[in-house]
Formats: sequence, C-alpha cells, structure tokens
Amino acid sequence: MPASQESRFLPAGSKLHEVYHQQHRHGLLYVVAEAIAASLAMIVPVLKDVIAYMKLDFEIMADHYAIKHQDNPAHIANALVKLS
Repeated sequence: MPASQESRFLPAGSKLHEVYHQQHRHGLLYVVAEAIAASLAMIVPVLKDVIAYMKLDFEIMADHYAIKHQDNPAHIANALVKLS
C-alpha cells in the first residue's frame, strides 16, 4: 500500500510526525549513515552509536514538530495512552 494511502489510517499527530520525517528526508539520511557505518565499522566502531543517537534525535524532533503543530491536545494524550 502506498504511503499516501497508509496515512489515511494514522491519527493526526502521527501524520504530522511522519510528515516531518518526510520533509527532512530522515529515511534517506538514516540509510546513507547506515551504509557508511557498515563500511567503516572496523575503522570507526563508534559510528554505530552515533547513528543510534541520530535516529533518536530524529524521532524527538519529529515528536516536537507534531506536538507543536497539533490542533487538538487530545490526540497527543491518546497517543501517549496507546504507548503505555
């Protein structure tokens, strides 16, 4: 199913979160970083940790964007309940 069709089933906050990832090309950056880390793993082993922190940072930035642009705080509360 194409991403545009999948987004119909996401809550509004999740859509904003994913839009942020798409606008900032986080998926592409992550794939490129993984490829570089894999090719340099023996020389620079710390790259794996750097990429893990980068991925976490991407998620936090997308969460902040979704929260900031959310028109209904109930969506955020609903997402947090589902995560717990």
